[in-house]
Amino acid sequence: MGQDDLDDYLSHCYTTLSKNSMVIVTANLKKFLIYFLNKDLDIKIARSTAPERDKTSLTKDEIKEMFKCATGKSLELAILKTLYYTGIRKSELIHLDLEDIDFERLQITIKHGKRDRSRCVNMTRDCASILQR
Repeated sequence: MGQDDLDDYLSHCYTTLSKNSMVIVTANLKKFLIYFLNKDLDIKIARSTAPERDKTSLTKDEIKEMFKCATGKSLELAILKTLYYTGIRKSELIHLDLEDIDFERLQITIKHGKRDRSRCVNMTRDCASILQR
């Protein structure tokens, strides 16, 4: 295996894999070449950058309008308020059970969060009251 073979392989990977996948591929390939084949070939490790997103916060009027759209629909209002007031992820909300909510301490225990980690998040009284209905 020489530099030309490596360049051909990486060119193929760059056309078929995402940038995030290429970070893993190039890092592991470099380790493989150095530690198992004792070769120090030139591999430029891919760098991943987060996509640019609009990080403008919602205004108070926009938040009121969002909640107003769900008025009369208790499940939709509970979902919106839980996501907004706690900041939990959509997947965490989907896996939430009623026993995960401590209404006295105003906390929600996330049992299977990002990377399957557990954590506690605080909620407002308004959020707790809508969840109790």
